[in-house]
Amino acid sequence: MRGELHLTILRHGRSRADDEGVHEGAYDSPLTPAGEAQAAALAAYWQAHPPGFDRAYTSTLQRAHGTARIVTDALGVPLTPTDLLREKVAADSGTAPRLSCWSPVT
Repeated sequence: MRGELHLTILRHGRSRADDEGVHEGAYDSPLTPAGEAQAAALAAYWQAHPPGFDRAYTSTLQRAHGTARIVTDALGVPLTPTDLLREKVAADSGTAPRLSCWSPVT
C-alpha cells in the first residue's frame, strides 16, 4: 500500500534583486539580511509546529538555496540542490526593471 504524498512549495526570502527592483529570472541574486531573517522565522515556526518533512529539494540559485538551507538546517532535514528547479520562464529577463517584463492585459 502506498502512503500519501504531501508537497509543500516554499518561495525564497527577500533577495537583493527585490531591493534593486529588477526581475530576477536567472539572475543569481542572494538573500538580503531581511530574507535570511524571513527564512529563520519560518524555520522557528516549523520547529514549533513540525511539518513532517523527510526531505527537501531546492534550486541551485542563491536565493532559493539560501532560504532552503536555513530552514532544513533548523529542521535537520536533508537538502538536495538541483538545477531542475532553477527558474526558466523568465531566464532572458534577468536584471530588467521589474515592470518592463510584463505586458498590460487588454
